[in-house]
Amino acid sequence: MTTRFAFAPLAIALAMVGQTASAGVFDIDASIGSQAAGNYQAASASYTTVDNALNAVTDQGLNALLNQYNGTQQANLNVDFRGVPMQFAFPQQNSTLLTLVIPAINVDQSFQGTTRNDSQQQLKDYLKKNPQLLSELQKVLSQNSPADPFAGNPNSMMSRGVAQDFGNTLITPAQAAAAGAKQQSSNQFGFSIDYQSMVNKSVNNPRDMNSDSLSLPLSYKHQFETPGQELDIYLPLGETTVQGAKAYDAGLNVAYHGPVNPQWYLAVAGGIRATGSKDLGTGVAMTNFTLTSSYVIPGKDWSFTIGNMIGQYSSMKVKVNDASYDPGIHNTVFRNGVLIEQNSSVMLLGQPTTIEYTIVDTRFTGTTLFNKSQDEFGITFGSKRAANARTSDFRGGLMYTTAQHSHGWGANFGYWF
Repeated sequence: MTTRFAFAPLAIALAMVGQTASAGVFDIDASIGSQAAGNYQAASASYTTVDNALNAVTDQGLNALLNQYNGTQQANLNVDFRGVPMQFAFPQQNSTLLTLVIPAINVDQSFQGTTRNDSQQQLKDYLKKNPQLLSELQKVLSQNSPADPFAGNPNSMMSRGVAQDFGNTLITPAQAAAAGAKQQSSNQFGFSIDYQSMVNKSVNNPRDMNSDSLSLPLSYKHQFETPGQELDIYLPLGETTVQGAKAYDAGLNVAYHGPVNPQWYLAVAGGIRATGSKDLGTGVAMTNFTLTSSYVIPGKDWSFTIGNMIGQYSSMKVKVNDASYDPGIHNTVFRNGVLIEQNSSVMLLGQPTTIEYTIVDTRFTGTTLFNKSQDEFGITFGSKRAANARTSDFRGGLMYTTAQHSHGWGANFGYWF
């Protein structure tokens, strides 16, 4: 399967006007000339978008960064590309030779046209028409970048997708109790707003990076007449902001769950998601297939659900211009947690309420990622889970997340009708 995107990782046009930012995602240390010759000049800059960062390779960009550059000197640019080091250089004075080195993926290329502008155009064409480079770069970004929108940090599409898939297929004690009685088939629609703010610690990049995500999952549920059997369709939509750079994602997921016995439920789910960011220079899609087990331990005032999920999350081919590429990221994810439900004496809008506490651990195996694991601690308050899909529900809560190199908090609210 191939998904088409209108933007290319790293291959976005190099010829736009540069613009510095005080704390962006792409950092550049640039220099021209030599100290021995007495014509040395150096400067540093930080950029929010890949367009503006890679523009520094052009004559116009170099001159904006180093006002003594006249198109003939030696020039060196060390670029921190979201945690992946790159080096661009005109290593010889009065020469059009342009070099690109990316040690993490063993890239060492030279370009030489009749003018430096010709060399820059050759570099641009190389980046645009090299799907193997795009595949390898995306993979290493997921491993090293705290700001990758696809995978590796709690605000990435993969991590948020894992959390959504688990939350949408887990059965609560109230739902299990309601499923014990014969019911008519019914339907329910819902939406929720999930916000999460993360601090991603510096590892390979020069500094910590902050990211914020806002998700708007839309859902539809169909409850069958057979108690406990339900079909869920949900459409996750999201926006992530990293140091001012924005990424967007969307997907479609379908889940079906039913009881093995009154206390044990199984759910299978599958779907597709895609994320893209012109600012960050990326576009990736993935498929997911999951199996979730919910074992319910009922009680009078306190009840428990032990939840276990195993899922396969894999990147898929995307099409950029006329080239298809796949970063080859394949992860088997294990998500295990406990949901504790406490009956509340508070009535809200005429409905009984509960408090839910969650403790969840997630492990990513397979392709190495920036964070290999994360733990979440949450609390929500709202109406008791619906006895049937014709009853409205509403819940809101807070969550704290800690990962290998990240930590942060989140807030959520959902309404189903």
